[in-house]
Amino acid sequence: MRGFCGVVVAVFGASLTCACVIVSPDFDDPTDGVGTTLAATASESSSTEAAETSATGGDAGSGTDSGTSTGGDATTDASTTDASTTAVDAEPLTLKNFGDPANCVVGLHCAYMDKSPAPARHRAAECFEAPIEPPFEVSRIGVHPRAVLGQANVQLEVFLYDDMTQWFGDLLAEQDVGQAAPGDGYKSFDFNQPVVVNEKRFCVGYETTGPETQLAPAVDLQSPVAGTSVVRMTAGGMGCDTMAERLTEIYPMPDDTPRFCLEVDIAPL
Repeated sequence: MRGFCGVVVAVFGASLTCACVIVSPDFDDPTDGVGTTLAATASESSSTEAAETSATGGDAGSGTDSGTSTGGDATTDASTTDASTTAVDAEPLTLKNFGDPANCVVGLHCAYMDKSPAPARHRAAECFEAPIEPPFEVSRIGVHPRAVLGQANVQLEVFLYDDMTQWFGDLLAEQDVGQAAPGDGYKSFDFNQPVVVNEKRFCVGYETTGPETQLAPAVDLQSPVAGTSVVRMTAGGMGCDTMAERLTEIYPMPDDTPRFCLEVDIAPL
């Protein structure tokens, strides 16, 4: 573990402290690589000033991204769908709420002062509105990473969407799918058994475990579809621990529509 003392900015730059392990949820400007450290901090577009620490994470993964979907949640602007298939042929549709993967360059993650990823567990959830009538099945989740360390163990999750709270609701299924593939690029995870969803609005996500690992999802600040995206990060008290928060709370600028760079495959039944 890298031990050296430096300035850590906590809670949107509200307090300063010194710590021997410098870790950072990244809200840095991708043009200058400067980031704010410690649990929750300001949005990338709103707080370049609170960034005297040098922590940042890995760039967003490469990999293929497909299409646009009718994702989103409460504030539904219709998103887009990836495949040109229809419900008739029962081929999977890839849904996403983000735009060009080239914009997936920010996102909450944990990093040392030298900008290399530090160990942290992530739990991320993204809510969608299906462009087809239920029931349908969820078969795959794809992630453009913001920061990667090692090969995290991944558990996929599917939830109902709660219209009242505009948050993910009851858990429909969770499945352990083993370790993420090595490398910093795009990650694709197939469900061991497709999950049947009986409502148009639903949420999917993943949770990571494993020592000396991190798989942080990237964020598109200018996503074409506003809606519910939720993240929680824990790092064993090293300074990167957060409560479950909406991305709109982390990136609060009124012109931002932050969504995870996360895809999901669905198919009609």
